[in-house]
Amino acid sequence: MPLAAGPTLSCDGITLQLLGLQLHADGPEVYEVSFRATPTGPWQPGQLHFVGEDSWDLTSAGHASRRLPALGDPDALFARALGEPAPAAARVAATLPHWPAAIQERLARRRAAGPCTLAFDAAWFLAQLTGSALDHPLLFPDATRKLGLMRLALATEGLTSACTEHRGLLPLLRHGLGCSSPWQGEGRLIGASNWGDLVQAGSDIAEGLRAAEGSGPLRVPFDPDEPMGLGFAPQVPSADVLAGRPPQGEASVGTGAEVGEVDPDSAAEAAGVRPGMVVTQLGSRSLSEGGVPLRFEDILEALDLERDAGAWVELVFATAAPLDRWYAVELPAASALAALGATVPDDAGVGASFGALCGEALQWREPIPRLFVGAPGSVTCAHIDICPQVQLAHGLVGTKVLGVASHTATPRLVAEHGGAGDAGAIDDGATHVPTDRPLSARQADLLDDPDLSLVWLGPGDLAVLHSGALHFASNGAEGLAASLYHGVITPAALPRLREAAAAGGAAAGSDDPYAHHLVAADLLRLVEARGG
Repeated sequence: MPLAAGPTLSCDGITLQLLGLQLHADGPEVYEVSFRATPTGPWQPGQLHFVGEDSWDLTSAGHASRRLPALGDPDALFARALGEPAPAAARVAATLPHWPAAIQERLARRRAAGPCTLAFDAAWFLAQLTGSALDHPLLFPDATRKLGLMRLALATEGLTSACTEHRGLLPLLRHGLGCSSPWQGEGRLIGASNWGDLVQAGSDIAEGLRAAEGSGPLRVPFDPDEPMGLGFAPQVPSADVLAGRPPQGEASVGTGAEVGEVDPDSAAEAAGVRPGMVVTQLGSRSLSEGGVPLRFEDILEALDLERDAGAWVELVFATAAPLDRWYAVELPAASALAALGATVPDDAGVGASFGALCGEALQWREPIPRLFVGAPGSVTCAHIDICPQVQLAHGLVGTKVLGVASHTATPRLVAEHGGAGDAGAIDDGATHVPTDRPLSARQADLLDDPDLSLVWLGPGDLAVLHSGALHFASNGAEGLAASLYHGVITPAALPRLREAAAAGGAAAGSDDPYAHHLVAADLLRLVEARGG
């Protein structure tokens, strides 16, 4: 299948082919084009600059600028370049209901906010992929079709069907684990707590599902003459507590009660109580009314009264992890997709394809692409990768917004918002930006940072970023979102890999959850062994 060319148009005797669009931080939009002044003349590279109303200036090296009237205003020209409707404002608002209106508007108009490059021509995109240092993200809308990635398209169809049939991330994963397939649950399951933290459940997907679903109610009687060995915290903390402010006056610290600490060798530990379990009953009394948990202070007071009365007290704990907005990350794409009913080759239809498309310019590619599937509002926190490389993110189902900082601003933003880790890492204190709940001041500050770019990744789209820059992912609030990632090293990315390898950093220990991940020095050796 031939690569899809960018759209062509004619104006004032000149034929233009739209290749890409450069979005800059200060607002100007510059179209990269190929043009010829006569029907049989040679194609030449050029740029289009908007000058007002529906007029644009065509510039090229060694030629005088030429005014082209009647090309359309910026929105009209973008619609022609995209070849498909931009996401409607109402859809963006439903996907990102708590994000600032200005960001919603930019994503609806250009599918990106902040510095970004959009590609419309497949060959031009591949040249950018292999030749650019990726100081800002590169977005190729409708890339699956335009690059001819038909096996990936079939995988998308299969996954879409599975998502529709099983409705919800946990049922989808449970179905996949129950199938006869090579996938044995490799990957990680991350959930969000009411405290705003990201927590990994279990060591793989199978353990994570068991933790997420629990084993039913746990009833534990406590002797009034013995310490319980428990510390409690609000199940749903108040806004003051989440913001780090002490509640004023009689204001509550929150509602419900969950286990914050379990003392070693205590009665609670012996009974199987674990941190994070939620207390649902005190004796026969429910600790919620109409599904709404009681005030934390009232629960503790009732417990103290029972204990002070000198009677045995039975607490009932919910064993399911008190988390939601689940995100399954780093699943081996081919085997996981096969378990979900999508037949794909070992490289999920992208590895060998990009090897053929890029040829010798691709100096290394990740052997096992990874599948990420998230519930509405699920996120990864702001981080940089252990092993910096060019990451290709293919949209499969739903909508994801990727936030990517400039390389220059990454040290500052890491200090302010994140840490170093893996693509699905959970870093204590790192900022993440949900789509389905109001944003904290810190989350809003990250979104509003002038050195951050945001790109809208829908089904069939491809976003490219350098994972050595601080980045994060936020899945849309309207439904499940799935994407496939695979890493590559190009000649333009090699200098940053050498810098990261020279900077060093200890390899992960055997008990580290990222012990199986490459570090920069490992990857550099692989690239150099191939002559890169």
